[in-house]
Amino acid sequence: MFSEWLLPASLVLTMLAMGCTLTRWDFVYLVRFPKAVFTGLSVQLLALPLVAIVIAYLAPLQLSWKMGIVLTAACPGGASAGLVSFLLGGNLALNIVITSVNSFITLFTIPLVMKLAAALFRTGISQEIRLPVGETILFVFLTTVLPALVGMLLRHKYGPVVARWAKRLKPLVAALMALALVGVLFWEPESEKLSADIMLLLLPYMFLVNLLGLSAALFFTRLLKLGTRNAVSITTEIGLQNTAMAIGLAASNMVFNDHAMGYPAAVYATFSFFTALLLAMHLRRRTIKAFLRRKLKIFTVKD
Repeated sequence: MFSEWLLPASLVLTMLAMGCTLTRWDFVYLVRFPKAVFTGLSVQLLALPLVAIVIAYLAPLQLSWKMGIVLTAACPGGASAGLVSFLLGGNLALNIVITSVNSFITLFTIPLVMKLAAALFRTGISQEIRLPVGETILFVFLTTVLPALVGMLLRHKYGPVVARWAKRLKPLVAALMALALVGVLFWEPESEKLSADIMLLLLPYMFLVNLLGLSAALFFTRLLKLGTRNAVSITTEIGLQNTAMAIGLAASNMVFNDHAMGYPAAVYATFSFFTALLLAMHLRRRTIKAFLRRKLKIFTVKD
């Protein structure tokens, strides 16, 4: 299928380009000051699934779609969050750490969240939800961690030249990721079963999940004074879920075996990239305006 080669390839290229802009000191800083990491993981693992459970519980939808809403929120953040952060000057090291750690933790939290939702919604879902742990860890390592490490090694060996070329590749990386996302949404066989009527029905609920998740991320980053770069990274991590994983788990014969459960994730993927991008652009614009005001004030005082 389309996503079996182009989407992973685009993720690898994206993470390789990101790694070329990183140094080991970016990660050392996160180890010494882990507040941003814990904030991002807490909102991702606790706040977002809770929001989704409440919305799904109140929504007048069929059970498969209710469970699909929760499944979308229970999955880790998507690698495309790093792309947004890369394009808008977020903390790339923070994105990589949150994506990697969260992808591992959610292997154990997804079954717990889905069992809780099943109990609340009184579905007939199996109580034994098992995820492909080894395959998922290997996928995350090969598409996220390893390319970033290779990029960092290139940066270490060849210096700022690599970083400059990586930044020049931003438009190409963005175009390739966009092509991959379009392919997953519209060229996959399963996407043909998602009608326009179903999309319009699910859209308000998925948009509300996205909006409240972004709001929670923005609230806590400001409350804890994490700064704009960290705010860009955390909000994009929360706003961009791994919808491919959600769709795969829903359709898998080994897990849920319910294609309809993947519809909410497919709907979420149609707009979440743009909402996260717009919020990140808004945060960067506020920073630029504040910088210009400070500079103008300095010049005025000197005059």
